[in-house]
Amino acid sequence: MDPGDVYGWSAVLPPAIATSTGVAVLPTTAILFEGETLRRALATDCDLAAAIYGRLLVSVARRLVATRLQLLDVYGLGYEPW
Repeated sequence: MDPGDVYGWSAVLPPAIATSTGVAVLPTTAILFEGETLRRALATDCDLAAAIYGRLLVSVARRLVATRLQLLDVYGLGYEPW
């Protein structure tokens, strides 16, 4: 993870099932939100939702690209199953 990265983003999507765990190896500051309270706020505050979802999408997109590159390493360049 990089400084300022989002962790635990699956909490904003019902049913909010934890999909990962983490261990900080350096001093870390985390901002925590109670999931149900955050989901309720996102449903009622469009400005907040736009700010949060925009940041989440950037994080998810970056992780998808990283996953794709890892798969290319596994299957090799030139292997395109689609």
